[in-house]
Amino acid sequence: MVSPIDLAPGGPVAGMRRALTHQAAGVSFHTGGWCWPRWLARGGLVTVSTAALLLAGCATGPTTPARLTYSLEDLPASAVLVWPAPPEPARYAYAGSLTGERNFIADSPSAGRLRSFGRWLAGLDDAERPVALQRPSAVLGDNRGRLYVSDASRQAVLVFDKVAGQLLVWDKARGPTTFRSPSGLALAPAGGLYVADADLGAVYQLDARGEPRAEIGRGLLGRPTGLAVDPVAGLLFVADTKAHDIKVFDTTGALHHVIGSRGEAPGEFNSPTHLAWARGELYVTDTFNHRVQVLGGPGLRGPGSVSSRVIGARGLQLGDLVRPKGVAVDADGRIYVVESYYDSLLVYGAGGEFLLPIGAGAGLAGLVSAEVLAGTPSASSGAASPVLSTAAGRFYLPAGVWVDAENQVFVADMYKGRVVRLKFLADPGSSDPALRDKTHGAGG
Repeated sequence: MVSPIDLAPGGPVAGMRRALTHQAAGVSFHTGGWCWPRWLARGGLVTVSTAALLLAGCATGPTTPARLTYSLEDLPASAVLVWPAPPEPARYAYAGSLTGERNFIADSPSAGRLRSFGRWLAGLDDAERPVALQRPSAVLGDNRGRLYVSDASRQAVLVFDKVAGQLLVWDKARGPTTFRSPSGLALAPAGGLYVADADLGAVYQLDARGEPRAEIGRGLLGRPTGLAVDPVAGLLFVADTKAHDIKVFDTTGALHHVIGSRGEAPGEFNSPTHLAWARGELYVTDTFNHRVQVLGGPGLRGPGSVSSRVIGARGLQLGDLVRPKGVAVDADGRIYVVESYYDSLLVYGAGGEFLLPIGAGAGLAGLVSAEVLAGTPSASSGAASPVLSTAAGRFYLPAGVWVDAENQVFVADMYKGRVVRLKFLADPGSSDPALRDKTHGAGG
């Protein structure tokens, strides 16, 4: 007979299951690795029958994955928010946001009831309080349908897994150590993830299940923030904000070389924060020099000199940079820089010329009907109207930015606790059904 003690965390039965995965709830927690609800992890005891149900809830039997949707928030059902405002041709459209567990929708009532029961059984319901982003700082996707979001307030990385239909919560850095201030993200080999933790002073490599695999840079990094990977050379670039340089590590985790030092000259930095790798060049947000430096040359992959060109400049004009953060580059070479001080996303051409702002008061948007955007207006469509944007189109201290292969732009809107998705419109009209969904739920 199994006793309650056997079922307690650390008991022999508890060792039967690793990796806390609540399939019925659509949320997976890696908080110590045990497949037990929160109250049990705090020392609660259960009966054998209850334990059996709990283990059944942890089983990996066939389930119907929930559908990942993007909320369109406060937009009218027939309208699409676009930038720039009319009468200029629309170039970007608001395509919804992610906030957490609420973005996963069960397609069948029975699946929804099972998921609700699973939440109650697993101790997650408090369900007035679904798992949600709090202070997202960086965002990154892969080719497996996952979107990774670091959240310093939650002290974890939240993984929106479109294919599995669930939200994963990864909070383990190494052994019993949990993340304290996760920031920059980069893809690691074999479907894994690199996570920079500014407070722990290291970069952590996780495998595809979120399990810790390696600690990089301990004792060498002061305050690691931004990350980028050169996929050809396999080098990992780390922005060390405290040391005002970029440290480069090889595939074994050993320090390879260091780029730059504190200063204002080309190739020098003042509190670098965010990184991006594109077309064989390293993009560095040189925050307190109020610029983005684009580095090239032999010094990227080994000791030597680097070339530098600059995007943006210190100033108060539209397109200038005051407190730049996230940086990303799309497939056509357009450069996206988060200007956190003015709560906006700035778009530059491949040559560094400023194109337009998105978000905040400066990023004047337009609300247009879906028919007008698609180029098929009806008599009842109404005229396009410029607006100072709705709440959906305004950022509040945005941080990170990432662009996927289809030129969808994702912005970590930190103080609104969400990730915003923008769609680039290749031409002034778009018939994309995700922009015309009258149910306020744009599919992924």
